[in-house]
Amino acid sequence: MTKKLTSKSVLIMAMAFIAGGIAWFSAQHYKVESKHVAQENKVYAVALNHLREEIKQLNLTSVNHQIHKNTRLDSASMNERDKVAIYELTLLDVSQADIRHISDGQKSKIKAVEKQNLIQKLKADVHTGPLFEHGWSMKFIQKTREGELLSAITITQDDMLQAPAGDRHNVI
Repeated sequence: MTKKLTSKSVLIMAMAFIAGGIAWFSAQHYKVESKHVAQENKVYAVALNHLREEIKQLNLTSVNHQIHKNTRLDSASMNERDKVAIYELTLLDVSQADIRHISDGQKSKIKAVEKQNLIQKLKADVHTGPLFEHGWSMKFIQKTREGELLSAITITQDDMLQAPAGDRHNVI
């Protein structure tokens, strides 16, 4: 016995086929998205472990030592809850007397250039990108050789997303 297909039954079968296709495509999209999220989480975990190890090594080998021709690392720390890494440095060739002779405007310009230099260095490090993408910031505190605060520069995700100063375009 064969049943005659009515237009109503054809319409119901077509709707069922379409609904099944939508469900299948949605499941495929979810699988791809889940793989992407899992990969992002893996990259973040690697970057976080790298930062932990870097902080540990700096504290074992570099704290209270000259790390550059005129710079001593005083401390390196991280706070995972607040998602911040903090580096405290002393500029050995800069005294409080040297700073008194520099205008506030000039100090602001020097700080802005220093911030851009730090951003460039952080962008060049493959391990920092995933940290900033997950809301981390890095704070660099610089002091004079007498221990007076010279600058405190914080680099955030927003800073890392900005184009370098030379790459900005004016809109007409």
